[in-house]
Amino acid sequence: MQDEPTEFAFDSWAKLSRDDPASFEHARKLMVESLIESAPTQPRLRGLQWQIDHLRERTATPLNACLKISNLM
Repeated sequence: MQDEPTEFAFDSWAKLSRDDPASFEHARKLMVESLIESAPTQPRLRGLQWQIDHLRERTATPLNACLKISNLM
């Protein structure tokens, strides 16, 4: 990871999510993969991301998925 945090472009991500959900999902996966690749604990993070992805797939609403993912942490 970088030494200095970078600003998250929330408005850009939110607009992409609204306007082009498929592109948003692709960009999200690339971002997650990039972060995992830069971490020293890759196997553990890959396992956690697998759990998160499967929770999102099995949960009816984004809010419920968020709550379940929060409980994982």
